[in-house]
Amino acid sequence: MSVATLEGPEAREAVAPEDGPVARRDPAVAVTLGDGAPAVVQTAEGDYLRLGHDAARLLDALDVARRPSELAERLGPPWTPELVRSTADRFGEMELLESQTRPAPRRRRLRYVRPLTVQLTLLDPERALRPVAGLLRAIPRRATAIAALTLAVAGLALLAAQTGAIGDALAQPPGLGALAALVGLLIAATTVHEFAHGAALVASGGRPSRLGVMLFYLMPAFFCDVSDAWRLPRRSDRVAVALAGPVVQTTLGALGAAVALATSGAVSWVALLFALLCYVQAVVNAVPFVKLDGYIALMSALDHPYLRRDAMRETRHAVAHRLLGTPRAQRVAGRWVPWYGLACTLAPVYLVLTGVLLWTTTLRNLGAVGTWMGSLIVLVGAWWLVASALRAASRARRAGAPAWRIGALAALGVAVVAAFASAPLPQAVPAGYVRTADGVRLVLPSDAAVDAARPGRSVTLERRGIVRAEALSDGTIAAGTPRDDEVPYAAATFLDVDLPISAPTVALDDTALPAGARDAGTATIDAGERPAWRALEDVVLGPLR
Repeated sequence: MSVATLEGPEAREAVAPEDGPVARRDPAVAVTLGDGAPAVVQTAEGDYLRLGHDAARLLDALDVARRPSELAERLGPPWTPELVRSTADRFGEMELLESQTRPAPRRRRLRYVRPLTVQLTLLDPERALRPVAGLLRAIPRRATAIAALTLAVAGLALLAAQTGAIGDALAQPPGLGALAALVGLLIAATTVHEFAHGAALVASGGRPSRLGVMLFYLMPAFFCDVSDAWRLPRRSDRVAVALAGPVVQTTLGALGAAVALATSGAVSWVALLFALLCYVQAVVNAVPFVKLDGYIALMSALDHPYLRRDAMRETRHAVAHRLLGTPRAQRVAGRWVPWYGLACTLAPVYLVLTGVLLWTTTLRNLGAVGTWMGSLIVLVGAWWLVASALRAASRARRAGAPAWRIGALAALGVAVVAAFASAPLPQAVPAGYVRTADGVRLVLPSDAAVDAARPGRSVTLERRGIVRAEALSDGTIAAGTPRDDEVPYAAATFLDVDLPISAPTVALDDTALPAGARDAGTATIDAGERPAWRALEDVVLGPLR
């Protein structure tokens, strides 16, 4: 969502009037005025601007080229020809007026949205929803909301009744077919989630513009651009558009919980994890600290565009005032605002670190190319964090903070980073196990596992699912040279797949598997501890060695 603000005309010094015609409004620019509605402008590129009422009236009057004196007379106070001319010049700078030299804007499928989001548009949801627009507008909203809330609560009750089954399912190695079914259902549910935003907007009389996929702080996600909701006159309608996706997701989760309770085997596993992940996604989307559904709902309820940006600015001002002695200028009322801004500041850092960890862990399993890509992602994440710190220092210096205070705070930050970098981290190296005729052997599916498999080190044999692992048995690596064996693929991954692969194995001393345990599964080698900076060095510089 791209929303900006432009206040109405303010007192200005009079300038010599130029009564030549003012350029007319760009035909692709739309102005929305109405009783009780926010004045909203849709630009030629599809972005949205929030205007003051007087400024919006002027832009709306520029449907044809008119002289400033004519416009001032038509609009009345506080407009004067000079003020009309100066405001029209600002409209021109914002590319809201027709221009003979500016090329017509192109709708780009690939967009970069600051600070760290890349969006790829796949389709226009309005076209898909247009045939059912009448039906959507006829749906009783209050009854639908009550039904959705009832289903969500019922689904939570069904999940609570299956708590034991959930723990078992999270640690159960899935088959390839079951995992594919789960991933397919989650993609379908997320697609329905995004279409729900568009459907709610259409039901209120708006038009969704784009639907696609994105990298959101390095995390893969879907999106639906419902910026047109700013043209809706009622806040409640805008909030409903923002929350439509999570509501639909909890409804689907409730249905999945019911199916899981009524079935067994692989079907129950798929339905149970589908239900759980639907609720988890709904909760994550409701977090109001990043630009997800919860933030859009909060911003719409308060009717405060750029709420997050303004709150983060208040946090920066409060921190700079406390630590750097800069003047304190509170622009947004509310004692909660700086604390909210602090959460908004820290949330992207957490998401970037999580995204870096997710991608590096996944890509390093793809060989040399994946390792190189993982290193690049770590460098991008580090660049983003450093650039953010430099921007903060630059803003503080412009605000009048003494250089020595900025230097002292920077030194403190470096000391904190150094302390974390030198902190010892346990090394848990992924491996696997296989039961053979001559006992249980440790499978070494990667170079890191081969390096870590030293005689005498402890090993934990596991039953690992897509989220958690259960320890089955402990063992110790025996002395001896690794040998190449043909082992099931299940010994190298959490998947329950018997496809044979070749991998080095080494014997384990006095290791027995409990009754009912699989003949192949995952394991973890306890490789001791090392400083955190060494782990980061391996990720970043590993491909260069």
